[in-house]
Amino acid sequence: MTVLEVGNVSKTFRLGILRKKIEAVKDVSLKVLQNEIYGFIGPNGAGKTTTIKLIIGLIWQDSGDIKLFDMKNTDLEAKKRIGFLPENPYFYDYLSLYEFLDLAAQLYDIPAHERKERIAYLLDKLHISHWEHYSLRKLSRGTLQRTGLAQALINKPDLLILDEPMANLDPMGRRDVRDLMIELKEQGTSIFFSSHILSDAEMLCDRVGIIFEGKMISEGKLSDLLKETIERFEVIVKGISGSNISNSLASVVTEQEDSLLLYVNNEDALDKLQQFVAQQKGRVMSIVPTKSTLEDYFIGKVKEQKGGK
Repeated sequence: MTVLEVGNVSKTFRLGILRKKIEAVKDVSLKVLQNEIYGFIGPNGAGKTTTIKLIIGLIWQDSGDIKLFDMKNTDLEAKKRIGFLPENPYFYDYLSLYEFLDLAAQLYDIPAHERKERIAYLLDKLHISHWEHYSLRKLSRGTLQRTGLAQALINKPDLLILDEPMANLDPMGRRDVRDLMIELKEQGTSIFFSSHILSDAEMLCDRVGIIFEGKMISEGKLSDLLKETIERFEVIVKGISGSNISNSLASVVTEQEDSLLLYVNNEDALDKLQQFVAQQKGRVMSIVPTKSTLEDYFIGKVKEQKGGK
């Protein structure tokens, strides 16, 4: 089942005194399926946030269709089934964290006893129980980010839409959010999130879409997009100098004291390198084969769009 479908959507803004035309989104199409995590990635200014605002209904598209659960994205029944965290959420500074979540729950007409249980669960799940009686203006940016995520989950959404959910989080916070997203997927929640942290997207996503200058330039399963072949070998060698390594054998990445980090392009070169190191009385400490990453794929696709620059 498709929970989100964006079909040939475009959006143009006119800015400034001269009403300069800016094409923010150009004929974008994508689908999010039930019970999957979809990563929407692209550089800053690519159109990620504008697309999300169109999906949510905060702004209107010039052309194209957007459906949530086979209903128009403006349908109230569809909106009741989504949770949303914007990139820069606004908080009522003088409300406590608990009061803010209670207000969010009331907007969904959640009964009082259910609100109390749901808020307690989310405070514990996101590790912010300690701050529940503090006013929001006193909280750190990371805690506010967790608070925003809690309000997005307050209605137990079927589709969770997150705009840069890892922003402002420390490494522990990022891990907590990743773990939560995986748990939500296991419970049947579909997740659509934008990010420029490609390592997070690679760990989490079933499928990704890449947007660049307002256009979708790639979409698909990670397993289909990323090559399974070994791209190169990362080799750590001790006991020889980097000046003794010819370019035909390996590329010297770093040299610290008697330790070298080398990139080797293929197995033939790897065999020759090991023979050379043995002849020089050195030692091969480790050999790590590396495959194509989402970052490699992303940079390659963006370079294609820029004409190889």
